[in-house]
Parts: sequence; C-alpha cells; structure tokens
Amino acid sequence: CAQIENFFWERIGAATIAVLGYCARLLKENRRRLALLGTSITKQKKRIRISAAYLFRIKIDERYLLILGGNIDQYQPVGGVYKFFPSAKIIREELGIERDTKFAEGPKAKDDIRITLPGKNLLKFMNWFDARIGREVDTWREFHEELVASGCLSVQNAIDTFEPEFIKRAPTKVQYKSQMGMDELLVFDIYEVILNEAAEREIRAAMNGDDERRFILVEETDITRECVSVDGVSKNIAGSAKWVISDGR
Repeated sequence: CAQIENFFWERIGAATIAVLGYCARLLKENRRRLALLGTSITKQKKRIRISAAYLFRIKIDERYLLILGGNIDQYQPVGGVYKFFPSAKIIREELGIERDTKFAEGPKAKDDIRITLPGKNLLKFMNWFDARIGREVDTWREFHEELVASGCLSVQNAIDTFEPEFIKRAPTKVQYKSQMGMDELLVFDIYEVILNEAAEREIRAAMNGDDERRFILVEETDITRECVSVDGVSKNIAGSAKWVISDGR
C-alpha cells in the first residue's frame, strides 16, 4: 500500500509540475495580451492612438541603412505603416476607429493604420490585426516606394534581392505621448532584407551621388544615441530604429 501511495503522489507531483510549467509558459507568451486587456479595462473611455508599421533591417558593410523621414526631419529605417483593405470597413465601424490626422493627409494616407480608438476596443483591435485579415500583410509597397521609386535601387535589382524574413514583433507597450496628448501604442514588425552584391553596389552609387543625403549608413552606436553627424551637422535618428539592431534575432 505504501508503494502504491508513493507512486500515486509521485504522479500527482509530476502532473502538478507539468501544469505549472505550462501555465508559466502560457503566461509568458500572453503577458502582452494581458497588459493590453488591463489597458482596455482601465482606459476604456479614453481614446488611444495606434500606429502599426513594418521596418526593414538592411545592412551594408555592417552598418544600417536609414532613410530621411517624410513627416519628421529625422533618419529612420526603411519601412512604413500598414494599410487597411476595403474589407475592413465593418470592423473599423464596430471598433470606433478614426483616422489620426496629425501626420500625412490626403488620399494616399486615408487607409493607413495610424488611428485612434476607444481604449475598451484595444485588445479587440490587436486580435483583429494579428489575424492578418482585412489589412495589408505584404511588405513590398514601402520597400518599392522608398528605395525603387526614389531612384536608389532599380526594379530588377530590387526584385532579385527582396526576400524579407520576419524577425520579430517589437515588445512595445501603451505609453502616454505628450506630443500627441494621448496614450499611444506603436506596433513594429521587423523584417530583414539581405542585399545581394548588385543591390549593394547600386545603393552605394546612389548614396555617393545624393547631395540631399536622403540615405545614410550608420553604426549601432549612432542608433542607440539617436543621433548622427551628417556633413558636420547633427541629425536625429528615430527611436524606432533601435528595433532593427541585430540582437541575435
């Protein structure tokens, strides 16, 4: 009987450890969701700003390629905000989503996922966003717009070298942004594009002939300091650039 009892309790102990381990892993994997749920409850009557974008980690000679921003005078990674598809019309209405007009206006920006919504719908929005339905999921558009359409890279070289690999979702959280006057959640999906030799040569040539310094290569230390000297003038680097730094992922 004693052996049976010991066997029984050993099995109970093993099962308990397994369950606790599973719960710990589940909690770790979903801690961001739990944080968003908490925000949805505590800030349910406040509007929250959301900007959802994809950024590219592109390196040449072990330095990071950055581009001069269009809305703010700073250097930032190649990339841009995702867009809604027309099929998202219903969910936009259901969640009380409104356009954020503090940046670009006009037809080109009308479907940008740069929005505000009631805090109570924050988690619902992120669940919709992560389902990848009703929104842009391909990353070619901004790569083409910022590198090809700008004349930095030819279409053929862009096509030949464009094999974006998803690296990570930046672990951002809701924070109050004084410039916006409201709480904000910035969503950054990080992709890496490894340029082939032809693309590297073409980008170097374009940079050498670019008097406006639209494109620069910077060191990791420049990104962490959020500033870089360009032709003897100190220029800001966007805080979002830190997410493209190679950190093992």
